[in-house]
Parts: sequence; C-alpha cells; structure tokens
Amino acid sequence: MDEIATFVPDDIVLERTFDSSEGPVRLEVNAPRPFAAADPTGDHYCVFRITAPADVSYDGAGKGVDAVQALLLALAKSHEELRRLCPELTFLGSTNLGLPVVTVRPDNAIEAVISLAPALTPPA
Repeated sequence: MDEIATFVPDDIVLERTFDSSEGPVRLEVNAPRPFAAADPTGDHYCVFRITAPADVSYDGAGKGVDAVQALLLALAKSHEELRRLCPELTFLGSTNLGLPVVTVRPDNAIEAVISLAPALTPPA
C-alpha cells in the first residue's frame, strides 16, 4: 500500500470557513485518491488541511474502502480536529458546524450523523 500523499493546495475540492474569536478558521479538502494508483477501485484516502489564526495548521486524512468513505471519514476527522483546535468555533452564527460525526458500531459498521447548517434548517 502506498503512503498517503501530503496536502496539495492545487487539488482543493471542498472548502469552508468558520469563525472564531481569534479570526477565521479554514478547512480545505483534497479530492479522494486511491492508495495504489494501479488499483483505482481499491482503498482510498482523502487529505484535508485546517488553517487557523496564529499560524496554526493541521493536516489530516480519512481512509476508506472507496472514495466516498474516505471523504466522509476525512470530514468527520476534520470536525474532531476543528473542535480540538478551536472549541468555540461557529459556522453561520451557530456552533453547529454542519460536518459529520461518526460512530463505529460493535459490528464495525459506520454511522454518520450530519446536522444541517443553520441556513438549511426547516422552520418549526
């Protein structure tokens, strides 16, 4: 299995900016890639970067059986890291960041819960 490549600034497919008391915090996500170029249908990884004020930066990755799972797990891991780096973070004025939270069940099934961003929440 090949190693996970580093974050590539020219390969950003998703980005979101959050607010903190220190200033904007940016999440950038690269396109999912197969571990082995010779096996494009095999396991994948998806690299992300978090950039926060005061020169704080974190690179991480999600790994999955395909591109969809790798992307989902990258977003879930980025959510955990965003909360760790900036617990008071907000998006569109809410503490709900609109990113998935993942739970692994005892049978190794993955459950993801994604709360809607405030602007998408239906009226009561």
